[in-house]
Amino acid sequence: MDFSESTSSRHEEPLVYTERLVFDAQDSHRGPIHTANFNSSGTLLATGGDDNSIRIWSCVEGKLKFHIVGHAPALVLRWTADPHVLIAGFEDNLLVTIVISYVRNDLTVYGVSQAADSGFTFPIEFIALGDDSLRLAVGGLDNVQLWHARAGHQYEWEKRDTLGPPSTYARNEQKPILITGLEWFQPSKLLVAYMHHGVVCWDTDNHNSLFAIPVPTLM
Repeated sequence: MDFSESTSSRHEEPLVYTERLVFDAQDSHRGPIHTANFNSSGTLLATGGDDNSIRIWSCVEGKLKFHIVGHAPALVLRWTADPHVLIAGFEDNLLVTIVISYVRNDLTVYGVSQAADSGFTFPIEFIALGDDSLRLAVGGLDNVQLWHARAGHQYEWEKRDTLGPPSTYARNEQKPILITGLEWFQPSKLLVAYMHHGVVCWDTDNHNSLFAIPVPTLM
């Protein structure tokens, strides 16, 4: 079958976005916003800004629901499959889980500082949560750490391992190792994108790289 004709004749409409909701500017961040993420039900939007705050907005009411202030900017936010549970990574290396209770109309924050556990500090810029919500990968600069849910503690994490550096070749051996993305694609397989070192698939159970995809440009 020749797919070229059907592909070329298909007309694709451009994707158009329309404004649906505007949040009150009086409740907005004081400065740049680093990260924004919708929960799985699309009812809540979490934002983290340079003002050291996380704000959780109702997409139904168009109002600010919760406001949390930390000691450093939140760089990444990821909701779990549970639309009431949010994981946040901060510039000062703090990793926290935020649980929303609509019954009490409040938040519970569970936190762990990686610096105290691992002996060194890096900003948490990327978070990837496994489909089972039991595995967590966090990354920043040239570091990727693997965390598992603590046994008997649903919203607490403990560090299990640190991934090694990617392989280098002549084109990039003098370049700094900088992570630009994390994504689980199987229960124990983690894809890591690097600015100068392409994409590496890691087997997190055996702690070795399965394959690497060199990319002749910045990622």
